[in-house]
Amino acid sequence: MFNCPYALMNEDSYRAEARKSYVRVLHASPNTEAVDVYANGDRLVRNFPYKEFSEYLPLAPGNYNVRVYPAGKRNNPLIDTSIRIMPSTIITLAVVGLMPSLSLLPVFEPMVPKVPGRACMRVIHLSPDTPALDLARLDGRVIFSNIEYKEISDYVCVSSGRFGLELNLTGTNQVVLTDPYIRLLPNRHYSIFIVGTYKGKEPLQILIALDGSSYMS
Repeated sequence: MFNCPYALMNEDSYRAEARKSYVRVLHASPNTEAVDVYANGDRLVRNFPYKEFSEYLPLAPGNYNVRVYPAGKRNNPLIDTSIRIMPSTIITLAVVGLMPSLSLLPVFEPMVPKVPGRACMRVIHLSPDTPALDLARLDGRVIFSNIEYKEISDYVCVSSGRFGLELNLTGTNQVVLTDPYIRLLPNRHYSIFIVGTYKGKEPLQILIALDGSSYMS
């Protein structure tokens, strides 16, 4: 599955508030119903379903208590944790794991220089029951190898345009997922999130998100 939620902020808005940070939420727990997410008591998202990304939301730098609840409830949080947001940072807060063992994984977007005419991408492995993975083009060229659960790869810059991807279990020829059609634009940074389950009801899927750092680097 190809899912590309584009950042709704433009370059001018980033420059106007250079020290403000931005956060988006990703619901990546395949056996968890919709959730509400709060930061220091303020709701970030409500009734937020699996596989969805929020818009980027501006947050002042500082310490935050983040709580994740079943949608419509405010008792017995599924996650209750603290994070520190530094100035001028961009973060995806991913709800990960399988119920009842959920956690919040902050995925930071470093300021990586653009490579003119090319697209830069990285992989984040968020499938809790899937072994380490390789991501390759359909012609067999491996782009990322041995990416383990909760691992966040470095960015790799590739030719922009249309091509297909496949996921293999590391060290084998076993293809666990094929996406024959993706499109990456030049001068952009993308995060490829691997979600779902290897053996569960929710199949493995590829979610491709345009990173907010595309507008700042």
